[in-house]
Amino acid sequence: MARDSGVYAPCASQLKIRLLNLYLAFARKQKGAREIRVSRLSQNKSINSIMTQFIKDQAVQNLQQCATCADCPMFSDFQDSRNRGWCSAFDKLARTHHPRTNSCEFAIKEYEEQTQIEVAVTLCSHELDIDDDGAIFPKEERIISLFVEEITKKAVYEAFEKHKHDFPGFYILTYHRCYPDAEF
Repeated sequence: MARDSGVYAPCASQLKIRLLNLYLAFARKQKGAREIRVSRLSQNKSINSIMTQFIKDQAVQNLQQCATCADCPMFSDFQDSRNRGWCSAFDKLARTHHPRTNSCEFAIKEYEEQTQIEVAVTLCSHELDIDDDGAIFPKEERIISLFVEEITKKAVYEAFEKHKHDFPGFYILTYHRCYPDAEF
């Protein structure tokens, strides 16, 4: 141990041993963790190799990725650089990486119990036009209403397939849930 001007400062090897003991104590408390006993540190084993061995011994299959807003059927992704979208369950902005909560699960369950949902679909023509500033934009845009079982890309595209002959040369730009009683 080194003493500097009356302040206790343990040496590096003692810090490593303390770190290892804390790590092992933590590992013993973990459910299903294999107890690792180290009677002494030999010259050829370092703290890193012991920790690496411990991590490799853990059951990684117990880890699972949590459900996020991106996986939610009530989330419309803006596909922008800030990973934002619209949460129809709570009518507010949300991020794609937000974890789903119990409130989300209840809202999704209630949402899925509904029969038909009205969806506003924005259609754009494949024909392009150029304005005075040189910006390119679709020549024509239309908003139509479709009824689907759930608001997913697949369901909206399947519903649009039935009406595609009515809108030749158009593609789906965006879609969102309709709120007929909403005031603007």
